[in-house]
Amino acid sequence: MNTGRDAQASLDTPSAEGREEIKKVTIGFRPYDLDNIRVIRALTRSSTNAQAVSIALSLARFIIEAIARGEHLLFRNRDKELERIRIPYLEHLERST
Repeated sequence: MNTGRDAQASLDTPSAEGREEIKKVTIGFRPYDLDNIRVIRALTRSSTNAQAVSIALSLARFIIEAIARGEHLLFRNRDKELERIRIPYLEHLERST
């Protein structure tokens, strides 16, 4: 695991032929971010930090787009009751219901 200040992540971008090419970018991560990557990597069984970041970005996009469409995220708590999840920084996307 890269524990330096800068870690590399890959972004998949379509090439002219329609194939995905990998574009290298350098992103500075704080210790908190590196810990998030470590946890995401372990829980998703990612083989690299870049793969863990890619998975996290895909999940974030899926959730953000669902909220923007007016959908709600729910989870079942220990009492088997459904609770709505509200995510900080995304309140502006929520439609009043």
